[in-house]
Amino acid sequence: AVRVLGNWIGTDRTGTVAFGNLGSGVKVDDASDVTIGSPEAPNVIAFADRTGVHVTGESSGAAVSGTLLYGVGGLAVDLGGYLPDGRTDNDPGDGDEGPNRLQNAPEIAGLEATDAEVTVTYAVDTAPQNAAYPLRVEAFAVADDHAVFLGTDEIPRAEARAERTVSFGLEAPLGPGVSLVLIATDADGNTGESSAPRGLTPPVAAEPGLEAPPLAVVAWPNPASDRLSVRAVGAGRGARVEILDALGRRVAGAAGPGLDVEASALAPGVYVVRAVSDGRVATRTVTVVR
Repeated sequence: AVRVLGNWIGTDRTGTVAFGNLGSGVKVDDASDVTIGSPEAPNVIAFADRTGVHVTGESSGAAVSGTLLYGVGGLAVDLGGYLPDGRTDNDPGDGDEGPNRLQNAPEIAGLEATDAEVTVTYAVDTAPQNAAYPLRVEAFAVADDHAVFLGTDEIPRAEARAERTVSFGLEAPLGPGVSLVLIATDADGNTGESSAPRGLTPPVAAEPGLEAPPLAVVAWPNPASDRLSVRAVGAGRGARVEILDALGRRVAGAAGPGLDVEASALAPGVYVVRAVSDGRVATRTVTVVR
């Protein structure tokens, strides 16, 4: 078994510096039982010339999960020949064979976005006899210089090949130039190619009303090891942000919607980042690593 967890590949720990790779960020060739990331231990794979993850040869069970892939020249995940060869057409029922069983990619039929959620209608044309169910479908908002993991949908065997409509809540409104990408993995760990990206911006405005806009906390990078930047999105006047340790003790804070701290001065572990504004409270967890 091979595990690739919690790495920055093609960039530094800020996720913004482009070191890049001439080919793929990660290549899996004639291998089985490979795990590339998880929602709990994501990788960042960025700025590769050809593709983010390339699965080739007789590989099987190469699972890509929770990994943020952006700024690459081709697909986020590419199944194919010795070199990345771009999109492989989905076949009816997914009966073809190849690396990772050539798991069909999700096909997006409809998409709506507000500043609070993304709603997508999609289907994966994979018959139960051609993959191990349930299928796990992960959703990402992807821009040229960053990506956001939105969440996961699970397709049970009884609903194979059916069209589905799913909503993913946003911790913060998405900026311009962002697209939705879906990636499907069967229960045996066979991840398919990434879907064709669909533009998410400009977002549709949320329903008008007298209520204050949603308050959300953005913390980057997460996990953090050097610098940690915290921003309160949707904050009004009198906002403040703070960082609490696992015992609820305040270890950093500032008046205003933003805070930058030296994560290297904090002990490794999980912290709660909290924003308060106009009687509203938003929180999220951040992990500090060495």
